[in-house]
Amino acid sequence: MAEDLVKKFFMAAWAAVLVLWAGVILGGLLIEPRILGYGVMGIAWVTINLAAFTLLVYVVVKFKEWVEQRMDNLASRAPDTAETDAEIRVLRTKVDSLEQKTDRILAILENVAE
Repeated sequence: MAEDLVKKFFMAAWAAVLVLWAGVILGGLLIEPRILGYGVMGIAWVTINLAAFTLLVYVVVKFKEWVEQRMDNLASRAPDTAETDAEIRVLRTKVDSLEQKTDRILAILENVAE
């Protein structure tokens, strides 16, 4: 569910940016050519920030998946060794912190969507 919300948010955000690009270009060409330069600079800034944010969320999600996969691999090995248990505890704390960060990002996305 959370992944769907993030995907929908990014799809809506990128669609809005594309609409803004089209509006700026058409407005600049059809209404006032001087506006085109300022509009392109503004929308370029929005596009760059959205791309950076998208990349950041993608990296966090992929890292979380990697950590969860690593935990599963460690759990499937000999679970009775103390060393493995210690690694699992460390990984669990990392996953918990990643889940908290992801929850904060989702809360921010829900607030932005409203």
